[in-house]
Amino acid sequence: MHRTPKNIFVLNLAISGISTSIICIPPTLIQCLYGGKWYLGLVACKLVPTIQGTNILVSSGTITSIAIDRWISITKVTNGFPTKLTHTKVILINILIWTLAFLIASPVLVFQTIDTISLPWSSFSMCVEVWPAQWMKNTFTIIILCFQYLLPLIVLPLVHSQV
Repeated sequence: MHRTPKNIFVLNLAISGISTSIICIPPTLIQCLYGGKWYLGLVACKLVPTIQGTNILVSSGTITSIAIDRWISITKVTNGFPTKLTHTKVILINILIWTLAFLIASPVLVFQTIDTISLPWSSFSMCVEVWPAQWMKNTFTIIILCFQYLLPLIVLPLVHSQV
């Protein structure tokens, strides 16, 4: 078996992908098939987007960590040997990635709710984010943008150009 520290990063990506496939895609598909209507209740309304956000952040965080690990192992040589992360360090990094990803995505748990849309001929429920203030929504969006897009966009080309 190839239980190298680097493969623990790959396992982390797999767990995130499988979690998205099992937990997030079916409810999202149901919602899409029913025109945005939500039939799965408040708990699922809060959990599915939070888990989805967490998994997406874990994927980008893990890919960024893999790039940094590759850069360290190629450019940082001690006593003629490349610097390597241990299994324990990689596991701790993965735990940190999951924790940060959940913390960043966690406002969705608070502000995701079911909104009832009433029309003269019918009413239905939708799972939506309702923020108490626009600045809070904007701040959340900027934080997600930074961690999901800008951090990997900056780190990956930088470390790959150094390799």
